[in-house]
Amino acid sequence: MASVSDIQRRLPQQLGAWAAASVVAGAALEVVGRRRGDATITGFARQCLLWGAVAGGIAAYGAATRHRPLGRSRLETILWANALADVGYLAGGLLWARRGGDAARGAGAAVVVQGAYLLASDVSHALTVRGSS
Repeated sequence: MASVSDIQRRLPQQLGAWAAASVVAGAALEVVGRRRGDATITGFARQCLLWGAVAGGIAAYGAATRHRPLGRSRLETILWANALADVGYLAGGLLWARRGGDAARGAGAAVVVQGAYLLASDVSHALTVRGSS
């Protein structure tokens, strides 16, 4: 069973890997979207780049402060609060994708992808913290 400090150390690493993948995918899709003149792809790509940069910053902060233990209850509370925000990202992304033009559809779809990953990660980690020693 993982300890809270193990989870707190692992979280920024996993978020950093997701951030890097988002930036790489966003950059590649930006090139593809521009070459094809496809606003849906470029809208998706730009959201991936933006979310990847933000997630990378959060991961860097988490890595820099991992030596300051949060405690089981505080970490679990943060993760559940993040999960609630993630549900908002999913809903917002769905609305954006349904109500906009091509670029908005792509951007909204990317927000849904980002929100879904973050929701799965936050809930999974919150449940692990709850069962930790």
